[in-house]
Amino acid sequence: MPKSKKGSSKSKSSGARVVTATIPKSLTASLDKMRAKLDTVDSTLREHIKNFNAQAKAWTKQMSEARSSAKAPRAKRKPSEYNLYLKDKMKQGMTMTEAVQAWKQRGSGTSSSSSMSGSSMSSSMSDDDSESGAEEEEA
Repeated sequence: MPKSKKGSSKSKSSGARVVTATIPKSLTASLDKMRAKLDTVDSTLREHIKNFNAQAKAWTKQMSEARSSAKAPRAKRKPSEYNLYLKDKMKQGMTMTEAVQAWKQRGSGTSSSSSMSGSSMSSSMSDDDSESGAEEEEA
């Protein structure tokens, strides 16, 4: 028995109805507003990128100038008398602490005259006090 084609003849004769759907106007208006906002955001972003690139170029130029000026040799500081003294003593074979003690002794030797004059003043004052105290006892 041959197969029948009952269903296929009816579907061709009735034809499929094509319905075109329309997009609501409120939705198209919303889409248009979104597109406009997107365009403004896009143009603003492009402006910001241009400004950023210009600032980045200026910054890199400034940094390269600063680096080139920083490479200029600076004059060394002059070592102090103390540093020169320590250097000399350490070359002679002293340790750092020995050299420092030698500096202090040397310093106390030069300032001892001023400290001695101060101490001699205080001792002379105490002598005056003791003499005045002795005179008071005699009276």
